[in-house]
Amino acid sequence: MPSRIFIADDNPEILKQLVQLFESKQCDVLSAINGKEALDLLNINNAPHLLIIDADMPAVDGLEVCKKVRAETRLKNIPIIILKENWVEETPFQRLGIEEFQLKPLDIPKLYETSAILLKYGSRSRIPGKKRGINKEMIALVIIILAVLVLSVILLGTDNLKFWIQ
Repeated sequence: MPSRIFIADDNPEILKQLVQLFESKQCDVLSAINGKEALDLLNINNAPHLLIIDADMPAVDGLEVCKKVRAETRLKNIPIIILKENWVEETPFQRLGIEEFQLKPLDIPKLYETSAILLKYGSRSRIPGKKRGINKEMIALVIIILAVLVLSVILLGTDNLKFWIQ
């Protein structure tokens, strides 16, 4: 079964180039020229395996498209690549779980490589053997334990520290 790729970009030249790239790789490609059309098409078609969305589109921008996609149960786990200019802030997208960004002008081989990884694994963080990030819950637990130990020493003296160590 071929991969289904959905591409939304208001630049017709970029859109055409990306559609041709993925079609040449035997992917099923659906495209939209703006954010409104993207949302309309995503509502009526089979869920794609990957979304490539331009951050800066008129009327409905890429961030709004991503918010609606993440709110839709059948689309919320689909990997998304955001195409952006330097000035576009990544943080609002990252809050939605988007981890992939490609700067314009596009590096087409890099975009294809990223797409292939996301189609295979769904996320860079799922690549086997990839080092995981810092576990924030574990750090919080260690900080709490250290705080309790320090407070015990301060309030009860060092003699009671032996109780904690045993």
